Amino acid sequence: MDDESGRAPQDPTSSGQPAAASAPPPPPSPPRAAPAAADGKPFFSRPGALLGGALVLGLVGGLLGGYLGQLGGSATEPAGVATSEPSGAPVASGGTDSQGFCDAEAVANAVLPSVVTINVVSETGGGVGTGSIIRDDGYILTNNHVVADAVSGARIVVTFSNGQQASASLVGRSQQADIAVIKVEAGETLPTITTGDSDEVAVGQPVVALGAPLGLSGSVTAGIVSALGRDVPVPADDGSTAVLAGAIQTDAAINPGNSGGALVDCDGELIGVNSAIATVPNAAGQTGGGSVGIGFAVPINLAISLAEQLIETGNVSYPYLGMQVVVIPQDVAAQFNTAPGLYVEGVTAGGPAEQAGIQTGDIITALDGEPATSAAVLTKLKLTKKVGDTVEVDYLRGTETGSTTLTLSETP
Repeated sequence: MDDESGRAPQDPTSSGQPAAASAPPPPPSPPRAAPAAADGKPFFSRPGALLGGALVLGLVGGLLGGYLGQLGGSATEPAGVATSEPSGAPVASGGTDSQGFCDAEAVANAVLPSVVTINVVSETGGGVGTGSIIRDDGYILTNNHVVADAVSGARIVVTFSNGQQASASLVGRSQQADIAVIKVEAGETLPTITTGDSDEVAVGQPVVALGAPLGLSGSVTAGIVSALGRDVPVPADDGSTAVLAGAIQTDAAINPGNSGGALVDCDGELIGVNSAIATVPNAAGQTGGGSVGIGFAVPINLAISLAEQLIETGNVSYPYLGMQVVVIPQDVAAQFNTAPGLYVEGVTAGGPAEQAGIQTGDIITALDGEPATSAAVLTKLKLTKKVGDTVEVDYLRGTETGSTTLTLSETP
């Protein structure tokens, strides 16, 4: 088990089963339900787990193998980049229409040149997602789950808005935040998306989502910001728990294939990376694949911070707590007449946890004011905090409760 990651259920699903590039692949199999999280409560998963007994949450990319080919796209090996789009960052006209919604036509005209379709192709599988060009020399921001198969040898093929294609390489990825960066070798300056400020986003403001739902490149939908600060835990491809920390919830239609795509404001500025949707199961309990107006995007301030680290170093450095923990679910805690939380299996000598007085055998009941009932709380903390920040830790030691302040350090 990785240090301080907790134990999370393995992802039981695959990313779809498209054929190789030479033949159109079949549609993906219906998604299967995922197990409950370690705390016994359902969580958001790929492609689906019960949410409050009524909704199913699924990551919205990497599940569409075959749709692009069947709908007229291509996954053939491109010769190289040759775009006819204007260079530099697009400038949207901005503003809203008479009904108070974004001028979606103006936004689309400005932003679509910087939005790409991502096709991941291997001999055994693959999928389709979306990305946004964030640097004019070819760096593209997307979701980890869209391009994760590239780690095992799958090819990444990028299709630009003008139909041109290029091979891309995986620069780096944050499995814990479901963010990744890929790169094409551009022969010229590429159009880039303008980055906004997700801290300035307000509930109710109009937004536009752009991407490739079901492989249909260049699709645009409009809606509003429904809520802010959603923490959406999903299984990562390494078996740990990823978290869409502080996610933006929107009713703009997002569907499979939109993953990694742009959620922008009325000025065409990128405020989020579309990553997951909720759907309603049918009478048989099977998951659906379409939008019901509940989608989630990783806030761009977090996504860009991670992307910059990936571009500079190929990796993300997370704050370090210096302890190894295992989740004690509610039902297990009740059985042994103890508190649910994170059981401290080990403490690293000289690390932040030891310096804060945490001991092996303690049960951490809260971190930074949040109940420590799943590994996701650790993941969120590491994504939203930085080295030098302090975290309040509540714990149970035997029958005595206590609290302490832990100062995060760099990973040794």
